[in-house]
Amino acid sequence: MAVAETQGIEPVDLAAGSEIDEYILDDGVFKGGMSTLRTATNSVDKKVMIKFFVQETSYQRELSSLYSLQKAESRNVISLIDYFEAEEEDEWFPQSVIVLELGTVSLQHWAHGKRPVSEVYLKSILLDILGGLESMYTAGLVHCDLKPGNIMQFTCPGREQGIWKLIDFDCACKYSAI
Repeated sequence: MAVAETQGIEPVDLAAGSEIDEYILDDGVFKGGMSTLRTATNSVDKKVMIKFFVQETSYQRELSSLYSLQKAESRNVISLIDYFEAEEEDEWFPQSVIVLELGTVSLQHWAHGKRPVSEVYLKSILLDILGGLESMYTAGLVHCDLKPGNIMQFTCPGREQGIWKLIDFDCACKYSAI
């Protein structure tokens, strides 16, 4: 990491080209309520999304949810690639981050102005969403913030329309059967 370039700077203000481990930040910046998202490229030229968390509890909740969902081997839930814990002794890296696969568009943005949508295509979207929800059920999780903005399209070999996946698990919670 380029310590001198990042010390005391918020994730949203980090310059494109700044390094975090093997990841080089790109220009893409998205600010949410619980986190800041930055697009980046890894050492083998793969595009990824780095999520910087404001609160450690949100980080722990999302990381725990993603671990549980990886065990369920769902193709309809965003994939965790890497993570870094906040290091109190290092002022330049005060936030925990996770590295995720990079999607192409949210369902919210995709659907805006997409009329009409064929029943066949709509059915494939709904089946992908249901696949993600089934994986959450299997893992004993409830999303707690499911909305079109938290459903993302990803490229998928062999599927022209891509694949839809659930994202953003920092509000997810475990449930127990009654």
